[in-house]
Amino acid sequence: MQSAQTVPLVAIACGGTGGHLFPGLAVAEVLARSGCALSLIISAKDVDQQAVKSAVGMEIVTLSAVGLVNGQIGAFVRGFWQSYLAAKQMFKARPPQAVLAMGGFTSAPPILAGRKADAATFLHESNSIPGRANRWLA
Repeated sequence: MQSAQTVPLVAIACGGTGGHLFPGLAVAEVLARSGCALSLIISAKDVDQQAVKSAVGMEIVTLSAVGLVNGQIGAFVRGFWQSYLAAKQMFKARPPQAVLAMGGFTSAPPILAGRKADAATFLHESNSIPGRANRWLA
C-alpha cells in the first residue's frame, strides 16, 4: 500500500460558481475512485461551501479570492495575492503532481502557484466562449 506522500496529489481549483464547481467535483470523484489524493480548492462563497459538505475523501481548501465585480480592483487584487500565497505555501508543503483549473476567479492563483511548483497544469473550459481567467492563463 502506498503512503499518503507517495499517492499522486491532484489539486482542482473549481470554486466561484456552480458552473465551475460541479464539474470540478465530478472530476474529483472520479480521481478519488482511481486512488489519487485530492485537494479541492474553492472560494468562500456560500454555493461552494454548501456543495462540498457531502464531499468525502478529499481535502477542501478555501481561498479568499473574489471576482472582479463593479470595478472593485482593490478587493480583487488583495484576494488574488492572498490566494496565490496560500496556494504557494500549500504546494510547498506537499507539491501536487497536477493542478486542474475549471475556470473562474478561484482558478488563477492555484494555477500560477502550480506552475511555480513545477506541477503539470491543465485548464478546463466548458463555455463556448472562454472566460477571462482561462484566456489569461492559457
